Amino acid sequence: MGCYLIATSTGRFLVEYLSLNPILSFGLKEAQIVSVALMLTGAGILVHSGLQSRDVRDVSGAVVVAGD
Repeated sequence: MGCYLIATSTGRFLVEYLSLNPILSFGLKEAQIVSVALMLTGAGILVHSGLQSRDVRDVSGAVVVAGD
């Protein structure tokens, strides 16, 4: 899901340079601002899922499962 959001948002961001829509703020068009927000959301999903899948070991070397 995160990779999909990043890929589609990047494509949309680049395509918007060709459109004639007005510039809203920061020199970007509305669709580009939404694309940046979705890219950040996708990156957050990837980071969150990566953190949840990591094994954590305690001092004895035993794997500690999140939620235990």
